[in-house]
Amino acid sequence: MATIRMGLEQSRNVFAEKPPLHTPELHIMLSKLRTRCTVASQTNSERNVMNIARSFVAVALLSVASFAWAYQVTGPVLEVSDSKIVVQKGKERWEIARTPNTKITGDLKVGSKVTIEYSMTAKSVDVKSDKGKSKK
Repeated sequence: MATIRMGLEQSRNVFAEKPPLHTPELHIMLSKLRTRCTVASQTNSERNVMNIARSFVAVALLSVASFAWAYQVTGPVLEVSDSKIVVQKGKERWEIARTPNTKITGDLKVGSKVTIEYSMTAKSVDVKSDKGKSKK
């Protein structure tokens, strides 16, 4: 028990002999550390390059997100007109509306194998009210 007390007393003396935290040497060490961190950090041109790269990635992700509601169908063309393109997909016959703004690359004719990208958008929505249910 005496050795334990002596050990505690010695450890208290060691802590008491440590220099205070705000010494000039500590201040110099901290300023050198700050200088090293500043030198090791990115320069303005590196930050500009990183900001441009981040912007490019954000634009790329937004453009991919805009195609999230786009669909496609692939198959041989059965029928072509100014207002629609009919494609055979498996056993099903797909009729896709065509507008003057539809972009067509290549020679579109019956029998050609095509991939059509299309989207589904709502033209109107008619909400019916529930007459049989009572509101609480």
